Amino acid sequence: MKDAHFPDAWPFDFGTYIRGVRENRDLSVADVARQSQGKLSPSTVSVIERGLIQGGPSLRQLEGFSHAFELPTIYLFALAYSAANDLDPAVVDKVWQEFVLEKPDTQDEARAAVAVPRQHLELLGLSPDKLSFFSLRKDGVLSAEAVRQGYVAECDIIAVDSGANAPAGSSVVGWWPERKKLVVYRQDLEVMNVLIPAQVEGEPYLVLDEVSALKRLGVIVWRSGPLPSM
Repeated sequence: MKDAHFPDAWPFDFGTYIRGVRENRDLSVADVARQSQGKLSPSTVSVIERGLIQGGPSLRQLEGFSHAFELPTIYLFALAYSAANDLDPAVVDKVWQEFVLEKPDTQDEARAAVAVPRQHLELLGLSPDKLSFFSLRKDGVLSAEAVRQGYVAECDIIAVDSGANAPAGSSVVGWWPERKKLVVYRQDLEVMNVLIPAQVEGEPYLVLDEVSALKRLGVIVWRSGPLPSM
């Protein structure tokens, strides 16, 4: 999970982290604001980087950075939470990584169990009562936009929060009754004629006429693979 600017020093300064990620991506303050889908202004980005917002950034502002940097909002929330509460961010990073996959004595990987301590979920702001886990290995497909985004892979196990808000562009999952498949797609960016690349080379694309045909399960808040590199 750690990126090139994940701070090893403590106490952790969230604004310094945001500035480091921005500079690593060769983005200006105006670039970040422009890519935030209207949730950040250049002056707000600058104020947050300098640590001048009392109480830390709002959820809306974190969603803006999530859009600009293509990082999960829940991860940025965990880092901001650690800064506001004087926690070592390495602990938060460790918590994020410690979703332990425990495979029982069976050859059927689809029956893999997932053990997640409740306190780990709570630290990440997740409600255990609204969280479900799914394996994409056998029953999942990704839309063309989800493939392009590169956040989720077809071999992942994913955690889905049925109660979380899904900002535009978020990775969400639904059940496609006609095909008996889980479908990962991007909220609000894909509505009609959703293209789904073939799972076997040479086969044609699948086309989902409308996402309303899916039984929406929720937003993806964790995946078993590593995040994209910074």
